[in-house]
Amino acid sequence: MVEKKIVGECKQCGKCCICWIYDIPNQPAEIPPKKGWCPHLDLETSKCTIWDRRPEGCRNYPTIRDFEMGWVLEECSYQLFVV
Repeated sequence: MVEKKIVGECKQCGKCCICWIYDIPNQPAEIPPKKGWCPHLDLETSKCTIWDRRPEGCRNYPTIRDFEMGWVLEECSYQLFVV
């Protein structure tokens, strides 16, 4: 079995801080969300304004699946290695 390992650390560039934005809470499925910059990203500094309490999805990014799906930008400081 092939083992994969993620190496690196977040450089807080903000390039991966894109998320689904809903106009209203519990938005009905027939109204699709928009894709945009996370509301907690300071667009001037590219820094997360809630870094110490950011959501679990942000803390766990990137996952091996993120790499496999091609969701990790090439310039990201994280790299996936096969060990």
